[in-house]
Amino acid sequence: MSNAACRFPRDNPSRPPDGIDLSSTLRGIPSVFERLIKVASLANIEPEGDQEAVHAEHLAVFGSWLVLSLRDKHADLEVSAADQGRSAAGMMRHWIQPSHYQDLIPRSALAIERELFIMELEVLFLVV
Repeated sequence: MSNAACRFPRDNPSRPPDGIDLSSTLRGIPSVFERLIKVASLANIEPEGDQEAVHAEHLAVFGSWLVLSLRDKHADLEVSAADQGRSAAGMMRHWIQPSHYQDLIPRSALAIERELFIMELEVLFLVV
């Protein structure tokens, strides 16, 4: 499945300045998981008029995460943790909690996408 075919916070999220392309901003973040955290945090704070674009980007990044192999997800988590100055295990202890990972799932994600995301997070939690 290609990213185009998919249906589809840091602790202090901030809105990109006006005039900044969200896709370009997110591409500057080296980890897909970090991009997912960022765009999910923006989905919760964007004004109503910007919600459609943010939601579309959220779906795209979520899809990019889902199509990664478990090995690639593990490597991506290591990159994300290093970028945040944390251990992957410490980061996963935070994100494995339903109150945290639920925000990473786009509101229009299919049930099977949600289940896959959660199941893989649980597997990754065991191996990092």
